[in-house]
Amino acid sequence: MMATSITRLSDSIAKILPRSTRGRVTTGLVLLLLGVAVAQWLALPAEVRGTSALVTLGSTLGLGLALSLILVGRVLKPLDELAVTAQRIAGGDQSARAAGTSTADIGSLARSINRMVDRQTVAKGQLELSNH
Repeated sequence: MMATSITRLSDSIAKILPRSTRGRVTTGLVLLLLGVAVAQWLALPAEVRGTSALVTLGSTLGLGLALSLILVGRVLKPLDELAVTAQRIAGGDQSARAAGTSTADIGSLARSINRMVDRQTVAKGQLELSNH
């Protein structure tokens, strides 16, 4: 109910104010809402505040860990694929090529590896032709 009242107040103020000041007023109202929410939370009994703080902390840590694992996986998978390709090339497989990736730096490295192998293949072919 309080949020609805503040939303109506915000809409009424926005109609009155010039456009150039509306963003600052909206930011001020958001801060006011945050202050009201904190004040209401502080008014709760200590047991409830402690429980809600633990739930919030646990949820935040869990979400942070999940996002970290996803991001690490997105970075490490292309690097693992490049390592496998490099091992195949080192083992003599001249047909091995690094897969293009969407990550700018890793994609650049993959293209460089592919160019290196292409040049090595051309040089090897020219050397074989000159020996015959």
